[in-house]
Amino acid sequence: MGLYAVLGLLLLLIVAVLVLALYRWVGSRGPNPFAVDTRRPPAPLITDKAVRRTVLKAVFSPDKVPADLDAIVIGSGIGGLAAAVLLARVGRRVLVLEQHGRLGGCCHAFSEKGFEFDTECGLCPSVESQVGGNLWGCGAGRSSDPKPYPLHNVMRRFPAGIHYVGQLHDSSLWRFLVDQLTDGQLEWALIPPTFDKLVLGEPGSDKAIQLCTGTRAYFDNLKEQFPGEEAAIDEFKQLVKSVSKGLWVVGLLKMLPLPLVQLLNRSGLLSQLSPFCRMSSRSVKDVVDSLTTNAKLRAAFSYIFPTYGVMPSKASFSLHSILVQHYLRGAWYPKGGSGEIVFHTIPVIQKAGGNVLGRAPVQSILLDSQGRACGVSVKKGQDLVNIFAPIIISDAGIFNTYERLLPPEARALPEIQSRLRMATHGEGGFSVFVGLRGSSQELGLEAANHYIYSDYNLDQIMRRYYSSSRDEAAANIPMLFITSPSAKDPTWEMRYPGKSTLSIITMAKYEWFEEWKDKPVHKRGDAYEDVKKSFVDAIMKTVFKLYPHIEDKVEYVSGGTPLTNQHYIASPRGEFYGMDHDMARVQVEAIAAARPQTAIPNLYLTGQDVALCGFAGALQGAFLCTSAILKRNIYLDAIQLRKRVQSSNGKKKE
Repeated sequence: MGLYAVLGLLLLLIVAVLVLALYRWVGSRGPNPFAVDTRRPPAPLITDKAVRRTVLKAVFSPDKVPADLDAIVIGSGIGGLAAAVLLARVGRRVLVLEQHGRLGGCCHAFSEKGFEFDTECGLCPSVESQVGGNLWGCGAGRSSDPKPYPLHNVMRRFPAGIHYVGQLHDSSLWRFLVDQLTDGQLEWALIPPTFDKLVLGEPGSDKAIQLCTGTRAYFDNLKEQFPGEEAAIDEFKQLVKSVSKGLWVVGLLKMLPLPLVQLLNRSGLLSQLSPFCRMSSRSVKDVVDSLTTNAKLRAAFSYIFPTYGVMPSKASFSLHSILVQHYLRGAWYPKGGSGEIVFHTIPVIQKAGGNVLGRAPVQSILLDSQGRACGVSVKKGQDLVNIFAPIIISDAGIFNTYERLLPPEARALPEIQSRLRMATHGEGGFSVFVGLRGSSQELGLEAANHYIYSDYNLDQIMRRYYSSSRDEAAANIPMLFITSPSAKDPTWEMRYPGKSTLSIITMAKYEWFEEWKDKPVHKRGDAYEDVKKSFVDAIMKTVFKLYPHIEDKVEYVSGGTPLTNQHYIASPRGEFYGMDHDMARVQVEAIAAARPQTAIPNLYLTGQDVALCGFAGALQGAFLCTSAILKRNIYLDAIQLRKRVQSSNGKKKE
């Protein structure tokens, strides 16, 4: 690179820093949600169902709406709840509205037939969709169907629940942030050192590849399992480390003005400065194939792609690196199950004068005469209830927010249409939940998650699967994620003695089930139930190969299709992770465009469509959203609070 080019890049960098500083400090700034450390010693786990029900199943009625609201949040997923908590920390009264009867989106538990699962069961009374009132659903099974085990076709399943979360070690900023959201009441259990096991081929036919906690242990263990591949493993480690260190650019891109982002991108400066940007256009398959010819090692490098839902040839290596890095320091599971996340965030919102209410399907976002968001319309029975607030936050996803909740004149705005053209729907999925008689120890269930693939070439088997007909797909499911919540949770045996659970997930195309999308709940018909059962049966055959001794211990099995997601979390096409996380999603201008501010004044987005997928991504969306509303970088506020706490703790030890 010539001298003038270097000087030009430096000049652009200086301009970027100056603009960012002005953007950060100029103008009125809101209060600091991290002004004080809110953590306190964890209280004993509350297991009383009546007490928990008062928090987790509050039903909407107009008289429960607080007066003088400061903000309304649509959707009670972690992105919506976290944004509400952060605003509550500065005294804002926030109302969170959830279409379902149980609060928390993908972050809560349900009990059925004496078993608890980390996703929701819909055997409760039917509710309408968050975004329009269509009664979509999965239907009920036919009791006359011959089944080798009890199959309960339930109305609702959330396949993308909490299975494990990374970067929660005690010294991490991420752990500090999560503790602040819950007053330190949410405790986490570290999954044993082997947190993931990769099975290639039929379970039992070959030894599983083990993925272990700790940066050194993770890669050293791979070297032990793949002798002679040390150079490839070291290079993979270096690439993951380098890309992850360049992640800072994601936050920067969402804060800088879009014209400046475009200028920096076209100059090539971002690719020069950030390995994340430099590698974002290279696919996982491309990078991994360049490192080694060992098919099993390629699979070990790529196996975690279901956590963002894109096959290796279509996924960005930059996104993949973030997920690999996320678990290198360990994997954690919430003690008491994922419902504890919701149980300890709602009281924070209520303490500030807000509320979180279920069975409150939002029909539309209300705009005033100047086109500003000013409230929402909620369906209560046959009536519509209008609720007003100066700030509206949507955790319903970009498609639902823009295509369903906005009035036509707002939907037609060029900025809205431009954003929609940049977004595509992610893939759907199929889930199965299994209740077992016997403790996890008695049944030999492991806390480690199992990723099972039918062959070494992960991309090839997924391509073949997606191009199959529905019947072919059900007979040849190439990938399963199998996990045991009961084996991960140290409180489980105390709460559910003599019982255990498994949760199983695979990908599934929406088109395979689309013909029943307009059928009402319980009335999708025998053909739908037969199709669903064919997937469940095929999945359970593989489960029994992994755990052959549990076959006669099964007491409960239920399955959910992409239509389940469509109904209960209003995923337009039953997608797991909102917008597709393909390579286009992580290009510079796409990252910059996915920000909480919208073309509608006073309307903000939160959740995974603002940042990235999963629990951590949805939380990042909430932090970005709150920063935009308060006009301050609350990440810096949290870092400063953490430094003060660490300094104070250090003085106390002296």
